Amino acid sequence: MINFKRINMNDTTIFNILANWDNDPNIKEFIFPRTTTEEIMDVSPFELKFNILSNKTKEVYIVYDDSSAIGYYSIDSEFEYLYTNNPRTAWISIIIGEKSYWGRGIGKLIMKDIEKKCKESGLKYIELGVFEFNTKAQKLYKSLNYEVVGVVKNFVYNCGEWKSDIRMLKALD
Repeated sequence: MINFKRINMNDTTIFNILANWDNDPNIKEFIFPRTTTEEIMDVSPFELKFNILSNKTKEVYIVYDDSSAIGYYSIDSEFEYLYTNNPRTAWISIIIGEKSYWGRGIGKLIMKDIEKKCKESGLKYIELGVFEFNTKAQKLYKSLNYEVVGVVKNFVYNCGEWKSDIRMLKALD
């Protein structure tokens, strides 16, 4: 059964798992914006933990299938690079690290949990960025009524070309 738990900052094992996912070339290209033609450096478990601890407005949740970690997501209630200027807007990201779970509806479950947590926190909007080449994620977000509010052209380098970052927004009921 899929469940979500706030990250335990003392669990070194989970940070090793997150680093393995974040450093996987098949996943990394969807997470980190490659803003130069140089390869993106790998991230260490220590760096991940430090980055989470350094951002007091960001909450990170681990996605489990029963007791096995399969992904994670984050909600940042005060992200400084929002495309829109709507007050009380969350910036989110999701990563399904276990590839055997891709295409199985896990992203939709994660998004529903994110929306629930944002509403409970009094947030009114959710904004996200999705790279132009991540068409599966775009389809998911559109199916959940996220709307394109802007495009940051030539934002990320992928497969020898500069691609856009598509910004999407949803007003929470």
